[in-house]
Amino acid sequence: MEVVQTKEVPDKAILLKHRGDGLGFRDLFTGDPEDPMNNYYVVYATQKGFYSPVHKHNFDQFRFPIKGSISILPDLDVEEGELCYHPEGVKYGPQNDGPEERAVLVLQFGGASKQGYLNHSQLKGAEESLREKGGRFEQGKYFGPNANPSIPIDGFRAIWEEYTGQTMIFPEGRYGSVVNMKPAAYTYVQDKSNATISRKKLGVFSERETRAEVVKVVAGGSWDIPSEDATRVYWVISGSGSVDGQELKAESAGRLKPGSSATVICEGADLEILCFALPTLYA
Repeated sequence: MEVVQTKEVPDKAILLKHRGDGLGFRDLFTGDPEDPMNNYYVVYATQKGFYSPVHKHNFDQFRFPIKGSISILPDLDVEEGELCYHPEGVKYGPQNDGPEERAVLVLQFGGASKQGYLNHSQLKGAEESLREKGGRFEQGKYFGPNANPSIPIDGFRAIWEEYTGQTMIFPEGRYGSVVNMKPAAYTYVQDKSNATISRKKLGVFSERETRAEVVKVVAGGSWDIPSEDATRVYWVISGSGSVDGQELKAESAGRLKPGSSATVICEGADLEILCFALPTLYA
């Protein structure tokens, strides 16, 4: 398993500015930019004031607030320790967060429609190109140089279409809204084959079986993670230990690429690990 200590990763300004300023990113893991089906982005995001209009994407994402709550819908704030799944093709927003400091783990990846994922580095040039053509971005919307000012389009959509040269066709939403999970309300279920681990299975999403769960490894215990075809991403919520000789502690992030396995050992306080399995889109 590849491990990154989030607290040691430097902050950087977000590359895309179509949603405005106020965001800082610590890049944890990225996929293959040459292969949209196997591309993804794992980032520790900080924000002080943020606004985004009602919009939707042609990719999936998870948000996990680590410090402070984040607004998702007019009647939904996602609190610390909750997990929000944003299905492709499903609207959310407006997001309107005040000046208080927040930190959020964000995972973005291609969804079951197989439209893949384009990262911020790929799209940055397209955003600059739209500005050079005389367009402008305002509160997350794009206004073309000759556009009717009352009919802007979503900023991300404009950038994506500029980059690809295609019209974005949103997949039909598989869910009626975002899915907000409250892990604290789940109970751990003992693993039948290993008495030192237990699981909170938070959800399995779409026909491509995107998965989210929390795994607990008790002090002195171990967890053998088998190989599988999917990319898997891990976030240590609490506890301490190691994986394949690398330190694990609160806010450690890990990644297993397809075909890889690992062994997690809990050497201190019980480890609680948020785990994701990305969909396999070529099968």
